[in-house]
Amino acid sequence: MIDESMLAVPVVFEDEILAVIVVTKLGLNQYSLDQLRLLTILANQAAVAMANARLIERLVSAATIDALTGLMNRAAFEEAVNKLMLRPQSWGTLLMLDVEKLRDVNEAYGHRAGDAVLKRIARAIRASIRSDDVAARWIGDNFTILAPTFYASQAEVLAKRIETALQPERVSIRWGTAEYHGDALTAQDLLAAALKSLTGKRDDVAA
Repeated sequence: MIDESMLAVPVVFEDEILAVIVVTKLGLNQYSLDQLRLLTILANQAAVAMANARLIERLVSAATIDALTGLMNRAAFEEAVNKLMLRPQSWGTLLMLDVEKLRDVNEAYGHRAGDAVLKRIARAIRASIRSDDVAARWIGDNFTILAPTFYASQAEVLAKRIETALQPERVSIRWGTAEYHGDALTAQDLLAAALKSLTGKRDDVAA
C-alpha cells in the first residue's frame, strides 16, 4: 500500500461549489497548514475568475441570442451573414419567414400564448435546418435562415418542411427568398431582397 497525502479545497462563489482543487503527494503528512492556507487563497481567486467568465458568457449570449426563442438576434445574424458572404466562392439562399395570424392568437389567448407559439416555431426551425445553416428571429414575427449552397428552390422545400411541422399551430407562414452567388452584397442587401420577395407573394395573394 502506498502512503499518500492529499489537500482538497472547494472553489466556492456565493455558496455555490464551482470546482474542487485537489493536490496529492507521496508520503504521509506532506502538507502544512500554511500550504492549506495558500491553496485556499488560490481557490478563492479561481472562484472569482470563474464567476467573471460566467458573467462574460451570459453578457455575450444576451448580445447575440434572442431571449424568447433562443435563436440568433437580428444584429448577430446580420454579422454572421456578412462574414459568411466574404468567404471565397460562397453562395446560397436567404430565406425569410413571416408568421401570419399571430396577432389573432395574441388577441384571443394573450401574449403568453403568442410567445409560446414563437418558441415552438423556433424549435421547428432548429429541427429542420442543417448544422451549417444560420437561423434567427429577425424582428417581431419574422424569422430568417441563411442556407449556404442552397438554391432558392431548395430553400422553399425547407420552408415547406417548417410549414408542415407547424400544422398543429393556429398560425401559418409565408416566405420569400434571395439567392447570393459571391456577389458584393451585404446582409442588408440580401435581407431587403428576401423581404421584397416575401412582400411580392403577399401582394399576389391579396390580388
